[in-house]
Amino acid sequence: MKHPLDPWILREEVRRDLRTAIKSRQPETISVLRTIIAAIDNAEAIQPEAHMPRSADGTVAHSSPGVGSTEAPRRELAMRDVHAIIRDLLHEYDTQAQQYRSMRQHEAADRLRRQANILHSYLPASGSPTSC
Repeated sequence: MKHPLDPWILREEVRRDLRTAIKSRQPETISVLRTIIAAIDNAEAIQPEAHMPRSADGTVAHSSPGVGSTEAPRRELAMRDVHAIIRDLLHEYDTQAQQYRSMRQHEAADRLRRQANILHSYLPASGSPTSC
């Protein structure tokens, strides 16, 4: 799999792969790809300010009502950020797989290992210019 330098291109690649996995009914792949998309979306979210000024009626000061009024600009992630997110997910899958193995739940551990392999395919090969 060729790894783009642009995180938006990678996101579109993951979404395209998700559509393909849904059509071909691959539950493990679907789960992993949805996890990647959600993790990236969560990382782009801007944390709300705890002490936003409020007007007399309790609404946030300087806000506007209506459609789209709750939308906030999102953080732009660099490719190294996206790769770090995927590596963190890989670490979680590996840790959970080891825990399952220690509890002799080999089927669950094997499933997580297969899912980790899917995740790994979205990272550049070591030594490539996009690796972090």
